[in-house]
Amino acid sequence: AALEWASRGRPVFPCGPDKKPLTSHGFKDASIDPDAIRQMWSRHPDAMIGMPTGRASGVVVLDFDLDEDKGINAVPVFTELRAAGMIPEGTYTAATPRGGFHVHLEAAEAEIRNATGYDGRRGFDIRGEGGYVIVPPSISTRGTYAAEDAEAKPEPMPAELVSFLTTPRAKPKSTTSLSQIAEGNRNDSVFRRASALRGKGLEAEELLGAVSAFNETKCSPPLGEVEVQGIVRRVALEYPPNDVPSTRATLAEAWKPIPIGEIDAGEAGDPVWGELVVKGGI
Repeated sequence: AALEWASRGRPVFPCGPDKKPLTSHGFKDASIDPDAIRQMWSRHPDAMIGMPTGRASGVVVLDFDLDEDKGINAVPVFTELRAAGMIPEGTYTAATPRGGFHVHLEAAEAEIRNATGYDGRRGFDIRGEGGYVIVPPSISTRGTYAAEDAEAKPEPMPAELVSFLTTPRAKPKSTTSLSQIAEGNRNDSVFRRASALRGKGLEAEELLGAVSAFNETKCSPPLGEVEVQGIVRRVALEYPPNDVPSTRATLAEAWKPIPIGEIDAGEAGDPVWGELVVKGGI
């Protein structure tokens, strides 16, 4: 399948089940050379297929997410753009494991940049210059990426869509109510919530579910899933149930700053500071 994508002039590279690249330089290692592709997949035979977007492949991808657990549904955005003539009929489209879909379009001359929640539309992401997507028939831990029509090709981007994606958008006015937690206070509030629930005896799995729900309903916008998991992990590892401090003071003392030069990075992707820091990560 990777060779088939390459035969269409689309460079590919292997990715793990978490969508992270399995090569040293990520999407920069993408290739259309059959020998290079065979070599990459001989090392990672079960890898998903990653394809760089933008000029590298000549493709820009509109990503419409659907995640009921997180209350994300970008399908109405797709309907809106289609009705406005921004998404051509018959262009290559792939269903993603959670029920969303990727719309592939032929890259325009204008540079299209990556974006998350473009124009304030949650779940509507752009994969353009410097980005990449997973393509069919890749299989992840959550399901399969499947083409609606394997013979379809990316259609040219309509001028209306190019304008929409390249014209500076005005930032939407804040609609955060007094009961919501705004940026700047989210991390500490989520930590305090996790501490309080741990103090009531919740085990790690229950804690993650409860804290995630708090984050989604109270924080505007919610923290990322990985960040919430990190907060819950720290609270669960540091303190047994019913024995949690009410503030960050104890944790702050426990996590002494380490000069970055003293950290041994090890192999790419290996944890270098517990489970919190990996080489190349932030």
